[in-house]
Amino acid sequence: MFPPRLGTGERTYQQSHPGGASDAYGLAFPNGPDTGFYASGTVLRGTYDGGETWFVPNAGGGDWLGVFGFPPGQCRVGYLYASNSVLGGRLYKTTDHGANWVSTMPIVDDCGIWALAFVGDTMQGWMVGDAGAILSTS
Repeated sequence: MFPPRLGTGERTYQQSHPGGASDAYGLAFPNGPDTGFYASGTVLRGTYDGGETWFVPNAGGGDWLGVFGFPPGQCRVGYLYASNSVLGGRLYKTTDHGANWVSTMPIVDDCGIWALAFVGDTMQGWMVGDAGAILSTS
């Protein structure tokens, strides 16, 4: 039944469904409730108004988009893991609140990354993936 109840209060989920979207993966709201992003296949979608409207930032170039990571306190800077069958995995970075995402480094052995996180208020990142893969920045 939609929308579901949350806890004992009267809060409910409200559906926001941008046109043309397929299954959604990799949700992130790095700067409060207004600025958010999610990956939908090979398309990244973003909102700056809490989901009232959605836009398609410059990202991915046809890669299958996945998980996000935003270092704490770094709402301008974020990372997105993506992969494709030809090039393997890649990490994309934004420095402008998610308007543009640029490929920063290849992950040579595409190990199906499922989570991306940062430690405390540092830029030290960790990724985990298929077959027990654990990657970190040095």
